[in-house]
Amino acid sequence: MSFDRYRTFLVAARCGTFFEAAESLYITPATVSKHIAALERELDTVLFERQPHGVVLTPAGEKKLPMVQQLVDAYDPTT
Repeated sequence: MSFDRYRTFLVAARCGTFFEAAESLYITPATVSKHIAALERELDTVLFERQPHGVVLTPAGEKKLPMVQQLVDAYDPTT
């Protein structure tokens, strides 16, 4: 389990693009992509539908969102 991956997932879901998520987290878009890909492997599911101008949560991503939010809030309530 990686807190950074979960936080990246939440920010990407909120922003709708990996680029904006990267700016918000002060990391590169490539790092956002790597975090999401690793989390998708860890959870064995696709979390985002990649589109030409951003990303949208898949139904599985929508289902995981509240759980991930709870984990992140428990770890760092300032997020």
